[in-house]
Amino acid sequence: DEQQQQDQQDNEEQNSNEQKQQGQRDEENQDLENQQQQIEKEGQNKNNEEQKEKIKTDQIIQAEAILNALKDQDKINQKQEIKKSKTIKLEKDW
Repeated sequence: DEQQQQDQQDNEEQNSNEQKQQGQRDEENQDLENQQQQIEKEGQNKNNEEQKEKIKTDQIIQAEAILNALKDQDKINQKQEIKKSKTIKLEKDW
């Protein structure tokens, strides 16, 4: 009887220890999963930021192209105005 009781206690202690170890492994696995999710979120945030930067860069390029086109058109308009004024001047001289 004493041997059976001792064996039963040993088994209970072993089961208890196994449950504790399993609990610790579960916690470690949960921590690893949380870390992995955090890394994935950071990666997604980085990708989103890169896409936003690309969009901004594209918008800046487009804005610069529009600005350059307007400047070129302004130069053309100025040249035309100068030609008109020269023509008017010549007409007055005659």
